Order: sequence, then structure tokens, then C-alpha cells
Amino acid sequence: MASTAPASPVTTVEPTRRFAIAVARFNPHITGGLLRGARACLTAASVPEANITVVEVPGAFELPLAAQRLARSGEYDAVICLGC
Repeated sequence: MASTAPASPVTTVEPTRRFAIAVARFNPHITGGLLRGARACLTAASVPEANITVVEVPGAFELPLAAQRLARSGEYDAVICLGC
């Protein structure tokens, strides 16, 4: 991966916002890069690392259920899913 910098302009996010990232463990050479990129974008938008929760699931098939549970928990302002 050449760069983890965001490809587009980043908007600053209110620092109290909380984000969940559900990432598939399958194909870690791909999903690992996706996760690094997502974290880089959130960090560039002034999201504190403490406000980012990463949840690993076995594969892309499990992502919708993980996203649903994270969203229904009410703890997060946004849920990001990464898989392939």
C-alpha cells in the first residue's frame, strides 16, 4: 500500500462522536489495509483513537449481523464495515 492518507478532503468530526469498525479477519492482507485506511481517515478528521472501536468477525458473511448489533447498541454514531 503506497499511502494511508485520505484520497479526498477530510471534514473535521465532532470529537465526541464514536465509531465502530467491523472488519473481517478473512484475507487479512486486504482487510488490514482497509482497516489502516479507515483509522487514518478518522484520525485525520480529528476523531480520538479512544472513540474508535474495532470488532473482528470471521468473514464478510458475518459483517451484516455485527453491524446490526453495533448499531442497535446505541453506543456508536456510525458503523463502518470492512471485508472482501
